[in-house]
Amino acid sequence: MLKEIFEQLKQDIKTAVPSIKKVERYKGEFEKDSNWNPEFPCCFIRYQNYKPVTRSPQGEVLKAKTFLTLYVGDKDIKAPRVLSTVENIIDLFDGTSFKVNLSGEDYYYNISLNERGSEFYGYVKGVEVYTVPIVIS
Repeated sequence: MLKEIFEQLKQDIKTAVPSIKKVERYKGEFEKDSNWNPEFPCCFIRYQNYKPVTRSPQGEVLKAKTFLTLYVGDKDIKAPRVLSTVENIIDLFDGTSFKVNLSGEDYYYNISLNERGSEFYGYVKGVEVYTVPIVIS
C-alpha cells in the first residue's frame, strides 16, 4: 500500500505543479554529506510513520493514519519561487482526497496538512528548503 501511495502522490504533484522538475522519495538529499544531482525546483517525499487508529475486535486495522513529510526546495537566485511552490503543494494536499488503485480496486484516502504546518528547513548547499508535513487517513 505504501508504494502505491508514494506513486500516486508523485503523479499528483507532477500533474498539479508541473514546474517541479524532480519528485522522488527522500533519500537524505538535504543532509550534510549527501551527494546528489540536483534539479530545481524539487519535491522529495519522506515516510514518517503509520499509526493504527481503529481496530476490529479481532485486531485487524480498520482505520489508520500515515504521516509523510514533503521537502520542497529551489535554488532561488533573484525571486523566492520556492514560496510559490510550497503554497501550491499546500493547496494541493490540504483537505483533499485522492484515489489509489490496489490490486485492481480503488481506495479513497483523505489528505491534510499536519497540525505542525509548513516550516523552513534551512539553506542546504545554496538551496532554500521547506517541509510540508501531511497526514493520510
